[in-house]
Amino acid sequence: MRRLTAGFSVFFFFALMASAGDIRVTNHDLFALCSSNPAAAEAYVVGVLDQMRVASDMMAYTLKHDDPEATVISSGRYEIIAGRNCVPESATAADAREAVCQFLADEKATQIYSAPLAVWKATHKTWSCVKAND
Repeated sequence: MRRLTAGFSVFFFFALMASAGDIRVTNHDLFALCSSNPAAAEAYVVGVLDQMRVASDMMAYTLKHDDPEATVISSGRYEIIAGRNCVPESATAADAREAVCQFLADEKATQIYSAPLAVWKATHKTWSCVKAND
């Protein structure tokens, strides 16, 4: 039930933004959501992380099946381009939300940038890829 409620909260949040004419979510929007609706922020963060995993998996599959000779790309740097994250398997959705919300609170950004980039920056700062799944 909690997941369903979080899903409706996120839908409502983005429906309000869309009705205002702007569907792009910024770091400031996500930070506000961290305070006003942590469950919705959690659902958003999990969705972004899931999409990062899909992009990384698709890139790995393409490299393996279409161009295994691409040594520069297959050296591992493609994972950064594709949005790979190193959140350990033991981390919960709440852990990921807390990492992102804490990162945004600490950052106190005056610059506005995309919320997915904020998720990427926060997870890379919190969980080093070298230590992933230890």
